[in-house]
Amino acid sequence: MKKTFRITGINSAVSASVVEKNVRALSGVRDVSIKPSAGTMRVSFNAEKTNEGEIIASVASAGFVARVIEKGARPQSDRETGRML
Repeated sequence: MKKTFRITGINSAVSASVVEKNVRALSGVRDVSIKPSAGTMRVSFNAEKTNEGEIIASVASAGFVARVIEKGARPQSDRETGRML
């Protein structure tokens, strides 16, 4: 299964590497790709071994907030949503 997540506040390669390390440590995660400039993360995983909630919790343990971007939805930047970083 592949899912794309929006990660709020991630803006550097250092932050991305911390999040990636946490997510890769989950059982069943096959691949993680993070684009800090876009604030997105794509995860390929075995849904029988892990799930979206565990991935989101893993991101939270690195100090960031993640949510699933539903298929067909356009990812929004913090600037577009008016959120303060």
